[in-house]
Amino acid sequence: MFKIFNLVEEAYESFDQLSYNELMHIRGQNRVISLYSMKNRVLEEASRNFSLGLGTRILSNGAWGFTRTNIMDSDNIRSSMVMAKKLAQTASNYQRTKITLSETRPVHDSVKSQCHKPIEIASQDQIIKTLQEISTGISTSLTELKNINLSLLGLTDRKIFLSSEGSRIQEEFSKVQLKIDLLLKKHDQLIPFSETYGHTGGMELFDKIDTDSIAENIVTEAKPLLEAKACPAGIFKVIIQPSLCATLLHEAIGHPLEADLAMAGGGFNETLMGRKVSSELVTIYDSGLVEGGLGYFNYDDEGVKCSPTTLIENGTLESYMHDRTSAAISDVESTGNSHAWDYSVPPLIRQTNIGMKAGDCTMDELIEDINQGLLLEGTFGGMANSNADFTFGFQQAFQIRQGHIDQVYLGANVSGNAIEVFQTIDGISNKAILRPGACGKGQFAIQGRIVPAIRCNIMIGGKGGT
Repeated sequence: MFKIFNLVEEAYESFDQLSYNELMHIRGQNRVISLYSMKNRVLEEASRNFSLGLGTRILSNGAWGFTRTNIMDSDNIRSSMVMAKKLAQTASNYQRTKITLSETRPVHDSVKSQCHKPIEIASQDQIIKTLQEISTGISTSLTELKNINLSLLGLTDRKIFLSSEGSRIQEEFSKVQLKIDLLLKKHDQLIPFSETYGHTGGMELFDKIDTDSIAENIVTEAKPLLEAKACPAGIFKVIIQPSLCATLLHEAIGHPLEADLAMAGGGFNETLMGRKVSSELVTIYDSGLVEGGLGYFNYDDEGVKCSPTTLIENGTLESYMHDRTSAAISDVESTGNSHAWDYSVPPLIRQTNIGMKAGDCTMDELIEDINQGLLLEGTFGGMANSNADFTFGFQQAFQIRQGHIDQVYLGANVSGNAIEVFQTIDGISNKAILRPGACGKGQFAIQGRIVPAIRCNIMIGGKGGT
């Protein structure tokens, strides 16, 4: 990467076509993607793919021009800069609202996340053995198992950022995510189950939680579904466990708090800034600096430091997640939430690690106050829009009667408006758990969520009796 940095520096220094009122950002990236997949204990893919390239953005007369290249020589890098300027000048003729950026300080820094066992240099035999141990441990304990799929994704990124404002940043990090999907069969009924593990780091993920423990946890969580009945439908007092709360927080609260969606008239529109939008028990934040979170970043792709941002504090809307464009419109500082999947695409406003502050209730205390309700676990994802309306699937539910856990139900859907649901929160657990997650807002991303359990009212679309 140092060689690339030198090439970019040389090309930039020789580039004499940038006017004093124009701005250039250059992002270089050396990425190794490791992919392993196993179906029914048979390895289907084991690959390592390498990519190297530059993305160049130039802001000219209120419009961006963007180019990308993976041909790494001085002449081609300079040609890419020339083309980015031409594209910006052409775009400016059609840009009705001229883009301006919030101020930022030039940064010179070199940072590296902790990683003790980088996946790209790990033995493939050992990686395959790890997947086989998990798959075998689950398969031998669940005789009703019809299918089991394991997918392991590893990313190692070495990135550079150079701007005409004077920033020079080098950043290196590794990330690992394991997704496990099961399909159980009882009589003629098929029952799905899914779980995900991940962190910023390497294969030491499987030192923190070994393969036996992963298999045991999966079996413990999935097995009750074989005796479960259909979930009832209606509006219930529920406890939403972190696995489902993470999806609800990211999709139905997090996205509407991204400035581009909020300022377009979403559920958290600008008229609500400084006003109560949820229960006073709720404090929500986003931070790229959560160690181990899959959304760990020191700097975003505009060279802005990723500092913690309080979005909702004690129920009051305090801030959006901003890039430099939306920050300039709102006359605030960027929150460091401008991120791109890789060098080949321009950045957009993204969550990093979105979190909810833990409360002061134990799980027993959350349960004991419910006479008739449900405890919801697991997630199958779903959909939400910028107005915070959502529909998500959960994997299983446990009936709560008179403050005690009763029978288990199969998964169903929850739906509603997250702003309205969060206004009904009357209890939050005293432990927040770091969960892995992924996002597809225009570009793929892996991110973190720090979530407790919450108690609230919600609509459930089950198929069982009430």
